[in-house]
Amino acid sequence: YKEKISLSSLAALVGMGSSTFRRIFTERLSIPPGEYISTIRINHARKLLAETSLTLEEIAEKCGFFDQSHFTKLFKSLRRMTPGEYRHLHKEQRK
Repeated sequence: YKEKISLSSLAALVGMGSSTFRRIFTERLSIPPGEYISTIRINHARKLLAETSLTLEEIAEKCGFFDQSHFTKLFKSLRRMTPGEYRHLHKEQRK
């Protein structure tokens, strides 16, 4: 999750140019590659938030985000709550 993944490296893996790869990926999955990768990372972060006591900084690093601030902004935009709120909600549900 924490490995940097570029569009050009993904395109090269399948022998396409970046523009062609982005277009075909988006057509087939209805989501751009970068957004797809962010969603996968956020889903992993959700699991870590619910099941571990790692700090937000540690989770951001393990999930491949630039920093905790970037992680928090993206998490909130996709999940409509902060990572801390998500963790609190899921810890309450486990009780």
